Amino acid sequence: MAVQRFDSGPRLSRVVVHGDTVYLAGLTADKTAGQSVAAQTQEILAAIDGLLAKAGTDKSKLLQATIWLQDIARSTR
Repeated sequence: MAVQRFDSGPRLSRVVVHGDTVYLAGLTADKTAGQSVAAQTQEILAAIDGLLAKAGTDKSKLLQATIWLQDIARSTR
């Protein structure tokens, strides 16, 4: 079974497709200074949409998502 890689860098690929499974590398917001958690989340979800589109799929087929917050207290700002 072939492995397809998209947006490859020196250490990882942002998207890897193996069979019918798509893997995305960890994503963080580019614009964090002064941005609320909601704004950062919107930026990341838009990036996920773009990466999944490159792999020919979308979020309707997600099986799992893990979200890490640096400080949960900041999530209300």
